[in-house]
Amino acid sequence: MSQETEKTTERTEQTSERTEQTSERTEQTYERTEQTSERTEQTYESEDLSGLVTDFMNELPEDMRGLIPDSLSAVEKIKLARGLIAKVATIKTTTQDGPGSETPGKKQAPDYSGMTSLEKIEAGLK
Repeated sequence: MSQETEKTTERTEQTSERTEQTSERTEQTYERTEQTSERTEQTYESEDLSGLVTDFMNELPEDMRGLIPDSLSAVEKIKLARGLIAKVATIKTTTQDGPGSETPGKKQAPDYSGMTSLEKIEAGLK
């Protein structure tokens, strides 16, 4: 029985070694697959980001486009462009206060055509 036990033990060890080798090969294959996947994602991201950068740059006024250096990464360019676009939007929507801020003619004149002459005199229009 001792010989059978030794043979069984040897076979078990051989099987265990083969299992470890297979496991190592599987891990290597998995790592290569992950690396390939990451490279593919980076390629798609860089293509997508370059398109986004172009879109953001086109939204900026021409005089502000030079404020974003080409040396920045795509993500940094997008962040900077978004900030500039927000500033442009606040500049455009800011109302002025103070003398001369209201332009004459903004209010529409009321329609007096339906009033009689007496009503117009009473309202001080004639």
